[in-house]
Amino acid sequence: KERIFFYVLQIQLPGVINDALVSIGNIASPLGLMLCGTIIADADWRGVLKKPAVLWATLARLLLMPAVVLGVMLLMRVDKMIINSVIFFFAMPMASLQPMYYLRYNPDSVEGREASGFMVILSTFLCIFTIPIWATVMQHI
Repeated sequence: KERIFFYVLQIQLPGVINDALVSIGNIASPLGLMLCGTIIADADWRGVLKKPAVLWATLARLLLMPAVVLGVMLLMRVDKMIINSVIFFFAMPMASLQPMYYLRYNPDSVEGREASGFMVILSTFLCIFTIPIWATVMQHI
């Protein structure tokens, strides 16, 4: 919130403070992925197969959401360059900080933490396949 405030008002932060904020922002995703790793380290990988919601949520994130957004944007006749950017944004994997929300707001839900960790890892892995699919789709539009 504060960074938006400074940006809108064109206030320049001192270099030391700005560098510290940028450094903290740069470590957020790696820390989230480390947290996912620690959560699923003790989890049973066969558990993914027992939780179809993990697979469905992952497929919805990687395939359904971009398809719906693509349809809406085509109906609105949005410029193709903008569509490309937005579709690739929607086709990215789930947020690596998702398990932190379970730790913060529902720390007793072991099943929820494991499911969220599996969703992050599975969506990151499946992006290897889905992003080239979306790139091909976008070339033909």
